[in-house]
Amino acid sequence: MRELARTALIAGLASGCATAGGMRNAPLDAGVARTYPNDYATVVAAARTSVIEAGLALEAIDIPDSNTTSILGKVGAHSLAWGASSAGEYARVVIIRSGPNETIVRILSKRRVSFNLVARGDYSGTLFSLIASRLPPPKSGT
Repeated sequence: MRELARTALIAGLASGCATAGGMRNAPLDAGVARTYPNDYATVVAAARTSVIEAGLALEAIDIPDSNTTSILGKVGAHSLAWGASSAGEYARVVIIRSGPNETIVRILSKRRVSFNLVARGDYSGTLFSLIASRLPPPKSGT
């Protein structure tokens, strides 16, 4: 009975783990969305810079088609000063061209281990703010 409980606990903990492959293969419409009144190329550049400034290392950049770019960032495992450790986390930023001066950004964040209590967990607010700060004001009439 004890072995069954141990196996169930391990399976439960493992099911909450995020992997780079799992994040890259998640549906492109997963995550929190925001629309920017800026052209696609400008938003892609702002998003790439923002991922790095948010403290994430670039894990992968995928371009599934001419209207979509996916940027995967990760924070690796590290020890904290007071003895706890972080197993890391991922944030995926998907940029989708929806018009000449309209671009949708979707951010999906996950902890690499579900019980990682010291991980930030949600990078969407930080990344949206950083992206917006790098974009020029929308052109008048849009």
